[in-house]
This record gives sequence, structure tokens and C-alpha cells, in this order.
Amino acid sequence: MQAWTVSELMMLTRMELCNLAVETELTLYGLDAGSIGRLDAITTLENIRRVMLMRGFHF
Repeated sequence: MQAWTVSELMMLTRMELCNLAVETELTLYGLDAGSIGRLDAITTLENIRRVMLMRGFHF
């Protein structure tokens, strides 16, 4: 999994952000602890939350 950046996420709608968060969380469960893919998934989730807060969306 590749990490999404804040600037990439800023282009998405609220619904797209929510869907991406759910998809990323589901993917997270199948990744090994400490793997690059897992770190990328966690980074993406943190960035999604950051963008949601910046844009005033509720999660």
C-alpha cells in the first residue's frame, strides 16, 4: 500500500475520504506489524484525519 499525502487527500470529497479510511482500515488488518505497508496505511489514516479536521468535516 502506498501512503496518501495531505495534498492528494485535499482533492477528495468527504465521502471519498470516508470510503478511503474504511478501505485502509480493512487493509491494515492483513498487514504484518512493522511492515512498510502497515506504516503507510497508518500514515494514510493519520493524513485522512488531518484533512477532515482542516476542512471542518466530521468523521
